[in-house]
Order: sequence, then C-alpha cells, then structure tokens
Amino acid sequence: MRFRDWVWVYLGMGGSFTRWAVLLFYGAVWGAGVVVVGLVAVLAMAMAVHRG
Repeated sequence: MRFRDWVWVYLGMGGSFTRWAVLLFYGAVWGAGVVVVGLVAVLAMAMAVHRG
C-alpha cells in the first residue's frame, strides 16, 4: 500500500474533525502555492516589460 492509501484508511477510521483538518491543511497549502505561482508570474511579466 502506498502512503496515500494509508492516509485514506486512517481518515476513514478517524473522526470528521481529522478529515476536515487535513482538507483545510491541503487547501491552505494549495492556496499558498497558487499565490506563489501568481507572484512569480507577475514578477516575470514585470521583468519582461522592464527589459523591453
């Protein structure tokens, strides 16, 4: 079994609070990643405009 499978087995055995906590954690990490990608894109665009 892979690690992700073990995580889902654990979540199935655990309470709903654990499941929501993991979902919130993954949501926060995903949101932070989107923000970082957005900042990098804006910075790259600004550098391209400034260079041109």
